[in-house]
Amino acid sequence: MQPWNRYVQLGHRIALSSLTIAIGATSSLAQDDIEDSLDRDYSAELPRFEAVEPKDAIGTFEVLDGFTVDQVAAEPLVTDPIALAFDEQGRMFVVEMRGYSEQYEENAGLIARLE
Repeated sequence: MQPWNRYVQLGHRIALSSLTIAIGATSSLAQDDIEDSLDRDYSAELPRFEAVEPKDAIGTFEVLDGFTVDQVAAEPLVTDPIALAFDEQGRMFVVEMRGYSEQYEENAGLIARLE
C-alpha cells in the first residue's frame, strides 16, 4: 500500500463517520418534528389579548421616551392588515388579507395605498 493511500483511506473513514453522525442528528431532528406536528394543540402556548377598539389602541403601546405612536389607519379604511411598508415619498402601502390564505385561487389579498 502506498503511504498516501493510507491518508485517503483515513479521509474516507472520517468522512463516513461524519456522514453517519449527520444522518443520526438528522433522524433525531426529524423525530422532534413529529412531536411538533399540525395535530398538536398550541392554544395553551399562545398569548391571549382582549380586543381593543381602534380609538383605544394607542394606549396599549409601550413607547420609549422621545418616540410617539400615531394611528394613521383603521377599519374600514383597511381590513385585516398583515404588513405595511413606506416608499420614498412617505406613502404607506398596507397588505390586506381578506379571507384565508389557503384559498389562493380567490385572490383574497389586496394592497392599499394610503397618502
